[in-house]
Formats: sequence, structure tokens, C-alpha cells
Amino acid sequence: NTTIKQEKEAMKQEIAKLQSALQNSQDVNSMLKSLSEAGTDDKTFAKSNFKKEYDKVKKAPSYIDELFLALRSFITEYVKAEGMSGEDGDKFLRGLQEEAIKYPDEILSKTQHTAQRLWTSDLKLSNGRTFYSLLNEAIRKDEGEILKHAAVLARAINELCVVGRVSRERIVFPPEDWVYRGAVIPKQHVEFFRVGRQYRVPMFLATSFKKSKAQEFCEMAWRGNKAYEAVIWIVHVDPAGRDDTTKLCKNANLITSTQFPGMCLVVVKFNFVMMLFFLLDE
Repeated sequence: NTTIKQEKEAMKQEIAKLQSALQNSQDVNSMLKSLSEAGTDDKTFAKSNFKKEYDKVKKAPSYIDELFLALRSFITEYVKAEGMSGEDGDKFLRGLQEEAIKYPDEILSKTQHTAQRLWTSDLKLSNGRTFYSLLNEAIRKDEGEILKHAAVLARAINELCVVGRVSRERIVFPPEDWVYRGAVIPKQHVEFFRVGRQYRVPMFLATSFKKSKAQEFCEMAWRGNKAYEAVIWIVHVDPAGRDDTTKLCKNANLITSTQFPGMCLVVVKFNFVMMLFFLLDE
């Protein structure tokens, strides 16, 4: 326990130094402005096909049949594009629906909760892919008919995550001033992630309040692809947001309807920029 406390204190001191250095070296608003004024060849969320489809979906699904229709259409498009059989897709869809109906109160009146539960399912398609990995991939690729259905699903998931659509009482601040994410990335992209770098996240970004949960995901992902680098990110949040709602991240919240308790989800939104403070090779 003493060692853990010392590590946390050292981390807080290092974060404070980094924040000070960044504030003294450049104005963040100027940086964001320069990003928005980037050349027309640059890929941005504002110019993405996903955003066009997302804007067409004026509101999140109100009824479960709307949500399940989008889910079915999404899976159908995916298996067709991958050359998989319709039976594979049907089996995957039924499995996700069977998990969802175990929570009848959500099915009947809390469609947005069902959407989040579907997204966190660990159920796998015959090729080993989970629904959350398929949805993130569709958003990243930013092409095809599948985006129409991805946009509907994203609207439903975002309903409980984007601050402004939920009450202040529902916003759960991290016990510490950071959250953890464990995953694998191709070796050639490791150099991209450096302290102080800012970048947009073109997908849903799942994190956890617990480092152990991030390590679990990291190990699970690495077992599936040992050619990749296993890494753990520490995402720092503004501690002032604990008491000042104007300082809160406007597009993140704790997911309560989930197969993985303690998960915090950062949702896809145009003005979201990640600033990297720590990257741990573990």
C-alpha cells in the first residue's frame, strides 16, 4: 500500500510538471484552431462520412425494435463484406439479443442502457471479433453502407455518455484523476504516442477506473495478436471537474449497464482531443 501511494504521488507531481510545461509552451486553443484549419487533404471528424450519417440520425432509438433493427442491419453488412455466412451473423445477433433480454427493465423502457450493454458484450463472432471491435472498426474505416447503421447505434450509446443529456448526479468522477486503457497496437505506431501529443480519437474509447482491468484487457488482446505491442495508457482528466461542471470532459461518463463493471467510455465527438500524459510499456 505504501508503494502504491508513493507511485500515485509521484505520478501527480509529474502530471503537474507536464501541465505547466504545456501551458507555458503553447496555447491549447490556438492548437485546436490550427487543427480545424488544416489542409483539405487532412482527415478530420468534421469531414468524415460517419459524421454525415450521424447528423442524419436526429435522435437516439426510443424503442427496442429500432435498436435491434440497426444492430441486425449492421451485422448483416459486416458479414457480407467479410464474405462470411448469414448463419454466422444470425447466430451472433441472437446471442447479443439473448444477453440483452436478461435485463427486461432496460428492454422495455431504457433502450440506451441496452445499447451500452450490447457494446460491452464479450460475445464473439465466428472470426473471434466482438461487437465493440466491429463498431469501432466501422467508424475508423469510415466507408460503406454499414455507417448508416453504425450511426444509429452510436446515437443510442452516446445518449447516456455525453454530458448535457444526463443529470449531474449521474456523472461519476474517477476516484483518482486518471483512467486506464489496455490494448495492443502495431509496433510501427508506438512512436506516435509520446507525452504531450494531442490527437483525435476516431472511435469509442473504453477505459477503466482500475489499472488491473486495463491490464486484463491488454493481456487478452495480446494473446490474440502477439505480433503487436501490448501497452497501457493512463488518461489524465482535469481534477477541477470533480467540483466544477464547466471543467468536466463533455463526452465521457461511467457505463453502468455493462458486462465489465468500472468501465468508463469516451464517446465519438467532433471536439474531443486526447492529450497523452503517460504510456506504460507493461
